[in-house]
Amino acid sequence: MMKQKLLIILLISIGLSVTIVSYTFFIKNIVFATTLETQAFELELDMKLGSTSLDASSIYYLDDMDVYAINLYDLNELNYIENLSISIHVNVSIASRLRFKLYESYELTRYYHNVDETIVKEIIYIDEQDEFTYPYSHLGKGLFTNYFKDEDDYMYVDELIFPNQIYVLNLIDGGHPYLVRDNTLFSETCMLYLAFEVEVVQANRYQEIWNLDTDPFNP
Repeated sequence: MMKQKLLIILLISIGLSVTIVSYTFFIKNIVFATTLETQAFELELDMKLGSTSLDASSIYYLDDMDVYAINLYDLNELNYIENLSISIHVNVSIASRLRFKLYESYELTRYYHNVDETIVKEIIYIDEQDEFTYPYSHLGKGLFTNYFKDEDDYMYVDELIFPNQIYVLNLIDGGHPYLVRDNTLFSETCMLYLAFEVEVVQANRYQEIWNLDTDPFNP
C-alpha cells in the first residue's frame, strides 16, 4: 500500500521498464490481487491463469524481457491462452478517466527433424481474428467492452469513472490458440510475450496529462 499527498496521474505498468517523473506514479511488475491505494485512487489488478495468480514471482514471468509468456499451442499447459484472465478493480475519490494498452509479441519456433536439429525463430504478424478478440491479437475480450482503440494504440474506456463506486472491468478472458504444424519435416511452437499497462487520471485534465493533441472522446 502506497500513499502520496499530491497525485495527478496513476500508471500501473506490468512487464514494462519505466521511469519516475514528477507527479506520476509508476509501478513495475505489481503483484496482482494486491491493492494500490492513494488519496485519489484505489486500483486492484487481478491477473490469473485459471485459478492461479500471475505475477512477477511466476515461472511464466520472464525477467530478462519484462513480459509474461503465454502458451498458444498446448492446451495441457497452465499458461495456455484460454486460461488467461485480466481484470481491474477501480475505486476513485474524484471523477476519472482510464485507458490501457496491450503490448504483444508473437514468436513462432520451428524445430527441424534433421541431423543438425535446426531451430528457427521468427516474430509473426497476427491478422484480424473476430469480434471477440482484440485487434490484430489472439487475446479474447472480457465482459467489459465499453472502450475504443485510438491512433496511439491505447484503449480508452468510453465512460467516466465516478467517485466512490467500485468498478470491476474484466478486460481479457482467454483467447484463440495458434494453429501450429507437426509433420515429418518439422514441429512448431508459438508463444505470446505479453505486457499490460493501465492509466487512471483525473477527468478534468486527461488531455493535458496524457499530452493529447486531440480529444479522443470528442473527435
